[in-house]
Amino acid sequence: MFKLKKIFLILLIMLLSSCAYFNMYFNAKKSFDDAEDKRKMNNRIDKALYESSIKELSKILEFYPNSKWVDDALLMMGQSYYRQGKYDKAKRKYVEILTNYPESDLRNKAKVYLAEVEIALNNYDAAIELIEAIKTSDLDIDPLDLKKLNAEMSLSLKDTTKALNLYLEAANESESSGEKIIFLEKASILADEVKDHKNSANIYKQLIDNVETREKKFENTLKYSDALQKQGYTDSALVIIENILSNEEYDEYSLKGDIKLGELYYSLGEYQKSYDKLDEILRTNQKNRENGAVLSETAYYIGEYYFNYKKDLENALTMYDSSSYYDRGNDFSKKAAKRKKTINEFRRLKKKIPISEVKIDSTLSKLSRIDKKLEGLKDSITFDATGNLKIEKKKLEKDLEKQNKDIINNKMLLAEKYLYDIVILDSAEVCLNDISKANDLPHISSKALLLLYKMDTTKYSELPDSILNEYPNTLASNAIRKDRGLELITVIEDSAKFYFNIASDLFLDSLYIEAIDEYMTIANKFEDSSISPKIMKAAALIAENYLIDLEKAADIYAELKQKYPRTTYGSFASRKLIVDSSQQKIEPKQKQESEADRWYMMDRRND
Repeated sequence: MFKLKKIFLILLIMLLSSCAYFNMYFNAKKSFDDAEDKRKMNNRIDKALYESSIKELSKILEFYPNSKWVDDALLMMGQSYYRQGKYDKAKRKYVEILTNYPESDLRNKAKVYLAEVEIALNNYDAAIELIEAIKTSDLDIDPLDLKKLNAEMSLSLKDTTKALNLYLEAANESESSGEKIIFLEKASILADEVKDHKNSANIYKQLIDNVETREKKFENTLKYSDALQKQGYTDSALVIIENILSNEEYDEYSLKGDIKLGELYYSLGEYQKSYDKLDEILRTNQKNRENGAVLSETAYYIGEYYFNYKKDLENALTMYDSSSYYDRGNDFSKKAAKRKKTINEFRRLKKKIPISEVKIDSTLSKLSRIDKKLEGLKDSITFDATGNLKIEKKKLEKDLEKQNKDIINNKMLLAEKYLYDIVILDSAEVCLNDISKANDLPHISSKALLLLYKMDTTKYSELPDSILNEYPNTLASNAIRKDRGLELITVIEDSAKFYFNIASDLFLDSLYIEAIDEYMTIANKFEDSSISPKIMKAAALIAENYLIDLEKAADIYAELKQKYPRTTYGSFASRKLIVDSSQQKIEPKQKQESEADRWYMMDRRND
């Protein structure tokens, strides 16, 4: 009797355990399925439901580790973690199936889901290896999941077009609106990325029909109009925006629509309507946390109205400042910052040129006075007086040459600002005509002539021949040759940088004395070049570290310090020199400079 009771008790315990097990699995499966239904139907991730499933599945793994359903529990747990975005935890569950359950019929599924996780973690090589090892026969997996996986793999292989087409196929085949929306949204991102505006427009039109909330419909309508505009259908884009803004249901979201309307008016050349709309937005909306970015966009477009249409740089600058005031982090405030930089550089150049002209006039006046004094002393035997005046004259002539070069270079910069940034073509033309007369600067003069020709090929039709005849050895002449299908020539610009590169071969060949002499010749010939102090530093370092001629190095450092005192090179020279009574010298070093200094000597390796 006792034995029968014991057997009955064991059977009862087994029955209760079995019931408890299936109850846990049922609860876990129900939570998981409910979460999946929400995801597929409403494009919504219910993390709480997935978490509920994970809790029940964890109990099964803890209390029934030897059950034949453990691999099912692991797979479902991995999927739940994946939906929550916990990719590392999902990966561990799939790996556990593949490691501990070699006979499981879920291994192929686990490989597919693990590949999906590896892609999410950007481990593309691992994902490819997994996919190649999957046995496709009897693979019990949703075809749409496979299509999605293939799309993600295509993305990992940089085949954006293939991924786009796969997402579109998946969207067309999807029977649930939630999944369809997911695939369409992924496709829209890729279509925008590859600038396939026709596909973008079709995708956004489908999204408008499928999304349920007014906010999403409005958002996709804006994107739809933007895609149409990029295809050149700006009139159609305008009608769409005007229609949705006239619908009171969307009043809550109209601010972004009004901005888009202002932008479309501007694109169609209706500048006043654009300004009025954008100005109204700024006047009727106070800055707050929600609207900072859109007000920043509004201010930017008003700045564009002043910059491009009115050519009112002062008001444009004010609006670009306002764009940063409303929101500093968005793309429009960054665009505004670039515009501000352009305007400020333009204004600095505009101020700099008249100052340079005054300096040139002053130098010319000084030269004139010296010429008169020399004329008066022509018959004088006072050698000191005439000698000093001639030295002063030579220095002034050198200054004048530098000032003329500087003003021509600045005028070219200003002409390019007028031509490409500010877009005031008549002012650009005046600057370029002035620069083209600088015959002593052939590379700049010929460039000015070429730009004039490109501005108006009819008016300046004779300039290409003039460039070829008068400035044959310039980049501008090569541009003409290229247009005419003629053979190009090697152009050598008379510049410090060019000769420095050539002279570097002497250093590379360990001809240190010759290299120093050549470097100093170049630096003295091109004193006004920005690269000259660098060349002198290179010469001093060679003397100091390779010839170990500290006296020669000190002389070069002293000259560098004296000629370029306010530069980093001048400061470097000052730190090298030690003042000892009336003599400047440098201390000897125990060892040579590092290999880095050797490479510094060579301009072509230090640009």
